Amino acid sequence: MENQCLNKIMASQRPDVERKRVGLIQAQGDLAVKLRRLEKTLLTVLSASSGNILEDDRLLNTLEQLKVESSEIKSATAENEKIMEVVNETLDVYSPLATAMRLTYFVLEQLSFVHFLYHFSLDAFLHVFDRVLKYKCPTHQDPRQRLQLLTEVLFREVFLWFSRSLSQEDHVLLGFRLSLNYLSLMKVVVDENVKRFILTGSGPGAAPTITDEIHQISKSLNLDPSQTRALSILCTIPPFDALKTHIISHTKVWQDLIDATFPEQNIPMDWVSGGVSGSDMQSLIAGAIIRLAIVKVLRPDRVVSATRALVSIALGDQVLIEASQLDFKTLVKEEGECTRPFLIAAEQGQDFSYKVEQLANQTNTSLRSFAMGTEEAAEQAEKAIIQASKSGTWVMLKNIHLDSNYLSQLSKNLIRLKPHERFVLFLTSEVSPKLPVPLLHLCRLLMFEKPIGVKANLLRTLTDIDASRMDSYPTERPKVYFLMAWLHAVVQERIRYKPIGWTKGFEFGESDRTAALDVVDRWLALKAAGRQHLGPDRIPWQAIRTLIGQSIYGGRVDNEYDQILLDSFLSRFLQPGAFGANFPLSSPTTVEGSSKEEAAIKMPNASSYVDFVTFVRNLPDNEDPTWLGLPLFAERMLLTWRGENMIGKILKSQSTPDAASGSSKTTPAKGTAAPQQTKAVWFITLQPMLSQYLQSLPKSVTVATASGKNDSANPMFRCFARESTAFSELLRITRSRFETLQEIGTKQANTTAPQRELIATIIKQSVPKEMRRYVFAEMSLSEWIVDLNERLQSMENVVKAAPSFRKSEGVWVGGLMAPEAWATATRQNVAQTKKVSVGDLEMVMDMGDTTAAPDAFTVKGLVMEGAKFENGHLVPATTISCPLPPSRIRWITPQEAHQLHTEDMLRIPVYLNNSRKELVFSCLVAASKDVPQSTWFQRGIALILWDKKAVI
Repeated sequence: MENQCLNKIMASQRPDVERKRVGLIQAQGDLAVKLRRLEKTLLTVLSASSGNILEDDRLLNTLEQLKVESSEIKSATAENEKIMEVVNETLDVYSPLATAMRLTYFVLEQLSFVHFLYHFSLDAFLHVFDRVLKYKCPTHQDPRQRLQLLTEVLFREVFLWFSRSLSQEDHVLLGFRLSLNYLSLMKVVVDENVKRFILTGSGPGAAPTITDEIHQISKSLNLDPSQTRALSILCTIPPFDALKTHIISHTKVWQDLIDATFPEQNIPMDWVSGGVSGSDMQSLIAGAIIRLAIVKVLRPDRVVSATRALVSIALGDQVLIEASQLDFKTLVKEEGECTRPFLIAAEQGQDFSYKVEQLANQTNTSLRSFAMGTEEAAEQAEKAIIQASKSGTWVMLKNIHLDSNYLSQLSKNLIRLKPHERFVLFLTSEVSPKLPVPLLHLCRLLMFEKPIGVKANLLRTLTDIDASRMDSYPTERPKVYFLMAWLHAVVQERIRYKPIGWTKGFEFGESDRTAALDVVDRWLALKAAGRQHLGPDRIPWQAIRTLIGQSIYGGRVDNEYDQILLDSFLSRFLQPGAFGANFPLSSPTTVEGSSKEEAAIKMPNASSYVDFVTFVRNLPDNEDPTWLGLPLFAERMLLTWRGENMIGKILKSQSTPDAASGSSKTTPAKGTAAPQQTKAVWFITLQPMLSQYLQSLPKSVTVATASGKNDSANPMFRCFARESTAFSELLRITRSRFETLQEIGTKQANTTAPQRELIATIIKQSVPKEMRRYVFAEMSLSEWIVDLNERLQSMENVVKAAPSFRKSEGVWVGGLMAPEAWATATRQNVAQTKKVSVGDLEMVMDMGDTTAAPDAFTVKGLVMEGAKFENGHLVPATTISCPLPPSRIRWITPQEAHQLHTEDMLRIPVYLNNSRKELVFSCLVAASKDVPQSTWFQRGIALILWDKKAVI
């Protein structure tokens, strides 16, 4: 592939040299053929000779002739080699660009690990390469200047072309990977230690001890444990040697930076030694990398923004903005090909086929459309494609994911097709794994995404509703429709804030909205009975809420707390009070329970379709999470998740060195001895990681053993015996695998297939499958090692507290392999003590209380999201999450439950980690009386047993 790229570059940039090179290759080939003919002639003459060869005049004459011809060939070959040396000098100038293009294609190839739709063929890549060389090649006179301009254009165009096949959030991912290739080609140095820290959070050596200076900085900047640990690691990397001193001496500057809206733009750089203040590429990139590393520590919600800044420096100021602006008409006109169909992919419920229809009308082009999903449609579509390919018209196949059997045949048919140059085939589909890879290789994938936000959602709904339908009697119908549109917008837009908006990405779509409006129509028609007016109090709200909450939207919900959340929105919006002019559509409480009703979006005083459309269009463009009932900090939480997700995808898409036999050979300097041995490429990469991992992990962990006859009947003993045994086995396997790789790398032994798979997994910073013995949130391998070490230390401390297994400072439940088993064990223990049924006990959490009691167990390491603990109960919080002090959980009987003030208690979910995928148990907690219970759930309140920021 590299030779292909080099040949194309030479033919474009230096056609004279390319012609000369091709001619020399042909001449060398001809001379080689001629030489072989002479050798064959010589052998033939010698074999035919008889007697004394010195007396054979014919033989001697032939030998003399062959000698002359051989001398001519040798002379011509030497002359050609001299000319080829000159040609090779020119080739050497362009070879790095060809190498970079090869690596760039590998970047595109690795994107398939990120998303099942991201499959790009070599043919598509070379097509883009040819387009740039043909249409956008710079014409600068100086060859090296022209090469630099060509390099910039190539990387920019490759990014713009393939970014349109990615979702918006993955544009930065592709830009970052291409930027690293581009910077390497331009010989711009990116510090490997800093890059490793940005991607994995690890430093050049073992995790350092947190010094008093770091503790001082952490306290002054109010950093969480995760940030404190990351800052400690960052300060061990050479470019950040002076960072601690600068923060301590300029604390106010850094405090303001943490609170800034765009901190990545205002990071002080006067403490950095070296060139980061210049305007050259090296200085700009060095500064951008340093800013990105600091942002990762102090403001992780700005990681994506800081990465965008780096990409903009490398690939161009407007490249990301240009990639997000898709002009469909220009794209089809300038980049459309008769042999490469357009595949338009969109999320479920979104149909962008109207864009093709509009374009066909604008260009006065014949278009035939087919809705796929039946054999009849497939047959008709096949005939239409053949006919249109001959006449040069357009064909569109809608929802091709519904006919997976036809897709394989379609791929084969497209390969055989010899279409008219004006023929274009459009395919529309949901984002679906059913699309076969061969078809993706043949198509130009375009990823279409709907505009986000409540305003855009409302406009889509009102556009889809017929005005006459909305304005029909009774006169209350327009307001009910609008309330239903607002409810639908809130329900859908909260998915973006998963898992605090919803615990899952429920597929609430346009079909749910349509069904809900049909329910409204039926009940309004039934109650109005032909009357033009129906009072708000007479609308059957309960029936409408029940059908929508249980059968339509609620039919997709499988989490009890998500159902409570949905019901709270139904009760809030679908009720008579919503008809009032001052009814708040957005959340009236945003900060610490203080009233913000004057800033809330109010129900408009409108009575017709046109009025509501005007109201929606006049809504502000800058929306905040309170429109969805979420706290203000939800936006920062969303951006933090996006940054973590982006880094995780970068790690997934990394290429791996050859784990089988590749080696790194060092050429000795002149006058020095040759090295005694070489190391495998993979071992050079992994050696520091493996050493760091093995150094940080303990050699063993204590296993709980029975000390008395009654231990086997003790639920707590059984629980921790299982836990400690499982952790001991996991530690053994982990250390064994790492030590084996170290031994293989040191001895330069051959690797087996499982070992090569393990090497590739470690390089990608994924946790190997056999080490995934417990459920954990997405994290890199380096982060997992830190987490495992914390769990092992916690387990060691708990086992030492046998036989009660109750630590006074508390048990870190989130650090167990099976927290739900621990909850069951505590419940069984209390049931034995109180001599009651296990099913009669209910959990209560006393926050901040660690008073010992037979029915109480102290826990630690818990984090509250959506609220904070203050003055003995929960109150709204202004931060993403709030660590809880050691607290106790109690199992109470029904009689004890009656003695509680239930109106002050709130039953909240307790999830294993921030992903909220595993609901471990629920518990009652004391909550502020001033906040309605529905508000708590709309704010996404939950207890988290394991929080990354508190551990890693």
